[in-house]
Amino acid sequence: MDRNTLTERLIPIVLLVASGAVSAAEVLPQPPSAANEVRSAPASTVTVQQLRGRVGRAPSSAAATLALTDEDRERLSLNAEAAVSGKPFMVGAVKPIDIAIDLKPIDVKAMGDQTYAFADGLVRATEGELNWAIRLDTGDSGGTRLLLENIQLPEGAKIHVYNDAGDLHSYTDVGERLWTHTFTGDQLYVQVEVAEEDSDDVRFTIASAMLRHPVPKDRCPDNAPCIMDASCATATDWPEIDKARKAIAYINFIEDGWGYACSGGLLADTDPDTTIPYFLTADHCINDPNVAATVEAWFDYRTPDCNHGCQPVPPGTFNTLGATLIQHSAVDDHSLLVLDELPPEDAWYLGWNSTPVALADGAMLFRLSHPKRAPQAFSTHRVDRTVDPLQYCGVTTLPRGAYIFSRNVVGATEPGSSGAPVLTASGQVVGQLYGGCGSNIDDVCDS
Repeated sequence: MDRNTLTERLIPIVLLVASGAVSAAEVLPQPPSAANEVRSAPASTVTVQQLRGRVGRAPSSAAATLALTDEDRERLSLNAEAAVSGKPFMVGAVKPIDIAIDLKPIDVKAMGDQTYAFADGLVRATEGELNWAIRLDTGDSGGTRLLLENIQLPEGAKIHVYNDAGDLHSYTDVGERLWTHTFTGDQLYVQVEVAEEDSDDVRFTIASAMLRHPVPKDRCPDNAPCIMDASCATATDWPEIDKARKAIAYINFIEDGWGYACSGGLLADTDPDTTIPYFLTADHCINDPNVAATVEAWFDYRTPDCNHGCQPVPPGTFNTLGATLIQHSAVDDHSLLVLDELPPEDAWYLGWNSTPVALADGAMLFRLSHPKRAPQAFSTHRVDRTVDPLQYCGVTTLPRGAYIFSRNVVGATEPGSSGAPVLTASGQVVGQLYGGCGSNIDDVCDS
């Protein structure tokens, strides 16, 4: 066995204890709070069909066609083949669009009840509202996020983004800059809904798009044979697994012109009557507030049945948008966020325990993660205190104590698993995944 899994000790918990925020260094897993039901955002009452009816018809041509270049594809493919520990998994590239939208030139009073061409899209005024829509073609993308900048919306105005499959997200009061949710499909539509008398005040720029590298839809994306589909694991394998499934998320985020993927999980706080969506991942995934703001988290993303095969995140999977970075460190590679939106109402919040386990030789640990952006994978690990970090990993920056060295027992992790919490048999978090080291680092099954 020439490979060892490295997990960082849960430093955020130590921080909370040291700051006096908690009176004990242990919290048990917490079920969904009733507060979720009160604070969750209401579902949109408008449909794609209704939005199109307000414009009159869908745009028949695209204002822009977005595509990955051959160079983009090559870099993304090479990164997938040669991904290294301590780095996030690259999944997409940002491409410029630069379409400026300004509805002030529209003479609303002169418009009849018909559809007009305007600014590479279509516009219609009806029943006191102005609706303008534009189409973007994204045929070779496995999923697309749009960057909207310089946003100026009057009160009550909305920007809707949707696809032909009926996936829809509406945005209002979003500030001046926003990375949207991910949309699949060959065409995306951006539509503005505003009161006629306020239409002069609508301005924004469709600045760019992050195009996800497509993966085969009939199988997991090149996962190693030892990767275990989490849908095959039951409470017999780990009694806490059904709770953990509802706490783990696959996240994507954007930095320096590229899209990346990691894993992470919800953490419980010390007050069972509150619902604060603390979210733990790795510092090498998220270490900048601006990057945290781009985080999109998909919860309970798994295959429908054991070894059913997997595809990109299915439409309708619950996701949240945006996060606030509250604490991180490159020394122990942890990052603690608060999600800007609440997770699903049935989400669980993982308990935690700051008791060190790095020296607990033979202790069993458990993990759910998203290797290479696949659905949830299950793995178990045994702590190995006999490893010499300097001799085995060749560096002095991975000291035992701050890092937990373990060997795989069942399943494994891969790039994209970074940040996934590692838990005890009782379902308490004791760290988060950094990666692996050893003399056979390229074989994730050799550990």
